[in-house]
Amino acid sequence: MNETVVDSDVPKTAWIPEPEPQCPARGWRLPIAWPDLGEHEMDLVRGALMDCQISGATEIVKKAERKFADCVGTQHAVACSSGGSALHLLMRALSYPPGSDIICPSFTMIATAAAISLAGHVPVFVDCEPEHLALNPDRLAEVLTDRTRAVMVVHLYGHPADTEGIQEVINDSGKQIDLLEDAAEAHGAKVWTGNDHARGKMCGSLGRAAAFGFYGNKVLTCGEGGTVTTDDEALAARVRSMRGYCFDSRYHFWHTEIGHSMRMSGLAAALLSSQVDRAEELVASRQEKANWYAKHLREETVASFVEANCRSCWWHYWVRCSRRAEVREKLAERGIETRPGFTPMHVQPCYQKSSFCNQQFSYSRTMPCPEAERAGREVLLLPTHCRVTEADVREICEVINWT
Repeated sequence: MNETVVDSDVPKTAWIPEPEPQCPARGWRLPIAWPDLGEHEMDLVRGALMDCQISGATEIVKKAERKFADCVGTQHAVACSSGGSALHLLMRALSYPPGSDIICPSFTMIATAAAISLAGHVPVFVDCEPEHLALNPDRLAEVLTDRTRAVMVVHLYGHPADTEGIQEVINDSGKQIDLLEDAAEAHGAKVWTGNDHARGKMCGSLGRAAAFGFYGNKVLTCGEGGTVTTDDEALAARVRSMRGYCFDSRYHFWHTEIGHSMRMSGLAAALLSSQVDRAEELVASRQEKANWYAKHLREETVASFVEANCRSCWWHYWVRCSRRAEVREKLAERGIETRPGFTPMHVQPCYQKSSFCNQQFSYSRTMPCPEAERAGREVLLLPTHCRVTEADVREICEVINWT
C-alpha cells in the first residue's frame, strides 16, 4: 500500500513554488528541449551494436573520453552514468575531511548541492550576480572559513561564470581552496582571458576539475551520462576506480574501497562521440536561436547577453518576467513548453533544518540571497533547440512583449 504524504510531512518555507502549466491534450507542439541527432549519430551507435561495444568496459568509451578531453582542453575525461554521478564521484574522489565547507551558488539545480551533501560535506549557499545568475565573486570572501575546501561554480544556462574573479578572491584569502566547475549546462562555452586569450579556454578546464552532464536536453547529449574533466592524473584515476567498484588493478576481485557502478555504456559513449564531432555545429545552432530572441524581444525584456570575453553555448535563452506564470500559461495554450528558473537551494524543503532528522548529513549554511530569490521568481527559460524556427521565436516573443 502506498503511503500518502500529507502537508505536515513537508517542511514549511516562505517560498511557494509556481504550479506548472498543463500540457495540452495533444502534447507540446514545441517542447522545451529536443536532441539534435542525425545520420552521424545513427552510424556510430549502429557500429557499436555491430561490434558488441555496449558495456562500460569497452574501447569505444575510452575513445569518447579522449575526444571529450580534447574538446574541453584537459588531460583527462572520465565518463560515467550521469551528470549527477559525475558530481558525486568528483566530490568523493577529492577526499576532503568530512564536514568540509563547499561553497556553491544557491541559484542552481539541486544536483550541485546534493553531491556536496551526499559526500558528507556542508553546502554553503552564496547569492548570484544579476547579469548571468552565476555565483557572485563580491559575496564570496565573507563566507570563506578555515573549513572551506572548495568553491563549486555553476555556468548557468550556458554562460561562463566569472572564474577569474572567483580565483582572485581565493588567492587573496591565502587559503588552499580548490576551484571546481559544475559545467553540466556549458558544453562548448568558452572564455578568453590572460595568457589564453589567443584560443580561449573551455568551461570544464578553468579549475582543478569539472563535472558535465549529457541528459537528453543538453547541448551535447547521449540520453544520460556525464564526465569528470581534469588535468590531475591522480584525481582522474581515483574517479575512474570509484565509478567501477574500485577493482584492484592487480587482483580482480579485490577492493580496497567501496565504489559505485556508475559507468557510461558503450552505446551512450558512441552517441556522445558523434555529438562531440558536431560540437561547434551544435553551439552555432543555439547561437542562431539566441540571435532571433534578441531580435524579436522588446529591448527592456531582453535579459540574456554575453560578456565580451565569453562565448555562451545557449543551453537555454532566458528572460526576466514579472508576470511569468501568466506568460507560461499563455504559451502553454499555444502548445509551447517553458521552464521557470531554478528554485534557490536555501529555500528548498530538503535544506530546511527540520528536514534533516535521521539523515546522513546534518546541516547547510547560507547567506542572504536576494538575487537568487528574485531570479527564482522571475527567470523564464525558452526553447532554444534545433527544432525552433524564427516563426516560433517571433510567436513566443509576441506573448512575452505584450503580457
